[in-house]
Amino acid sequence: MRTVYTLLLCLCCTAASAQKFMIGLHGGMQFNGAPMGVSDQFDNFSNFTEFAYGGRLGVELRKVQVGVGLLLTEINHSYSTKLSGNLPATTLLGTHYDYSSDILNPYLFVNLVRNMGPLQLYYGLNGGPILLGTGQTQVSWSPMKSYRSTEYVPAQWGISAGLQVGARMRILKGKGPGVFVEGGARYNSAAYEMTQHDLNANMVGTYKGNGFLSFPFLVGVDYRL
Repeated sequence: MRTVYTLLLCLCCTAASAQKFMIGLHGGMQFNGAPMGVSDQFDNFSNFTEFAYGGRLGVELRKVQVGVGLLLTEINHSYSTKLSGNLPATTLLGTHYDYSSDILNPYLFVNLVRNMGPLQLYYGLNGGPILLGTGQTQVSWSPMKSYRSTEYVPAQWGISAGLQVGARMRILKGKGPGVFVEGGARYNSAAYEMTQHDLNANMVGTYKGNGFLSFPFLVGVDYRL
């Protein structure tokens, strides 16, 4: 029994010595794709790349990283009523929409890592809830956007899941500070409401997409304890 206790103690000490606790901040850009499943009603999507920022906290045990992170950004889309398709007869063709909302995305991540001297490569998966905050849509009617109104869009919860790949360069030997770059792709199930209007600017239909894709590119600094 004493031998078993000794082995367990040795394993715990080895694991503790191999751990590296990580804390970091990052910022960069995120491209948000058009909503899925609404191509029959809308087109001419313009998707804007937005600033993204956040942080992460985790632990590295040998060749695996696990932790939690937070990504904050925005979503902005411009689009118009489609000129063909299954539309109400009174739909005003050429209606233009500008939608915007904040995005809150806490997530869990797990990475596999490969160390190459001062350089560390990693890749893995992430997932967590995503919130599209209360947004607003600026609606304008042709010709020359002669009439405008503002519609408020309810907040929407969903699930975000994706993958990431990155590289980290340590500044000092062993534990301590480092810099990293990371890119990834995520599917977000949250979908905001999209409306259509008639010739008198009255709403004649409400649609929801099937989520959207996002592609973050981040640069950050972290510290290994």
